[in-house]
Amino acid sequence: MGIKIKNNIFYPLIIFFVISLAGLAGAVFDIYHQDSLVETDYSLPILIQAIAIFTGVALAYVLKQTMLQTNKLRKEIFQRVTEMKEYLQIRQESESNNKLLNVVMDTLTQGICAFSPDMTLLKWNNNLETILDMPEGTVKEGILYKVLTKHLDQISCQAADNTFGTLNNIHVIEDSFLKQDISYFERNLQDDRTLEISMTPMPDGGFVVVYSDITQRKKAERVIRHMAHFDSLTGLANRAYFTEKLEGLLNQKRQGDNTVALALIDLDKFKNVNDTYGHPMGDALLQRVAEILKSNIRDVDFVARIGGDEFAILFPNTSEIKEVLVPLNRMLKTLTKPIIIRSVKLEIGASIGISLFPEHASSTESLIKAADDALYKVKENGRGNIEVAIECDRKVKISIV
Repeated sequence: MGIKIKNNIFYPLIIFFVISLAGLAGAVFDIYHQDSLVETDYSLPILIQAIAIFTGVALAYVLKQTMLQTNKLRKEIFQRVTEMKEYLQIRQESESNNKLLNVVMDTLTQGICAFSPDMTLLKWNNNLETILDMPEGTVKEGILYKVLTKHLDQISCQAADNTFGTLNNIHVIEDSFLKQDISYFERNLQDDRTLEISMTPMPDGGFVVVYSDITQRKKAERVIRHMAHFDSLTGLANRAYFTEKLEGLLNQKRQGDNTVALALIDLDKFKNVNDTYGHPMGDALLQRVAEILKSNIRDVDFVARIGGDEFAILFPNTSEIKEVLVPLNRMLKTLTKPIIIRSVKLEIGASIGISLFPEHASSTESLIKAADDALYKVKENGRGNIEVAIECDRKVKISIV
């Protein structure tokens, strides 16, 4: 539009300029081609005419430059107005997006906060104060990250386990966290909750911290872990956990001098109890047997139920065989006595096979086989006894009652 206006005004100026040049040319022609010799003074009118022509030309030039500047100014004004409209539109969209972001953040169950490169708080959601158990209004724009960590120190009881291991020094964790050596860590709180704190760096050097309450997830993990490692009936370790424990124990003892003893225990006449009184009575008997075994071992010993009526006990740090035989004989004596459950007298017994590491075996499989061979020998000889293996991968030769 600006260019069209400029051309409409400039056309008359061009015509005026052409006419002025024509007038000037005519005046010059008259001076040099006079028809009459009459002495007439044309110099003054011609000079005035020339001045008028050049004045018109000068005015046309000035008017042209003025129009150019006016058009340039119009373009600048139009550009500024356009930029202002774009800025207002972007600002309006930004405010709209910011409101939407606030709504989304406030619907999340986590506590979320964003910090600038100098660790001052920029943005947060309403759930931050709730999940950190902070008084309402405590979190404000501009507070330092250390304000939140200081409060977290006050409500925490210890550092929790994570994929990087257990770190009891919370400040060591925080330093590693801020250096981005670790991306998250966990904290156990005094109110029995567990928080997971994760950080995501931003391009400008700031970072976003998310506080998640993972209490229910940790409880579910503990239940699943317990189900994977322990027998649901007796509460003892299961076969998988027993094997894992034995392998780990042997790996440790290969570096030391102490002996590891393994005892395999098989209940006698247990099938008769199930057949006569039913499986509920058999289950109750297994629970009682588990209590008897646990009450006769040390805190460092490890007992497991590895089959229907089969149990295993690990005795670490054993220097001589009698350290194992004394508690096992107590167990055997107790199990051969009548056990009363629900006013019913039940009579069972037990057979026990023992193997020692490294005397009888050098691996998990061979140690179990040596103890199993000893147990088989007891059953061959009438049950209700204890056998100790004497050599790896050979049948037992010694019987100890």
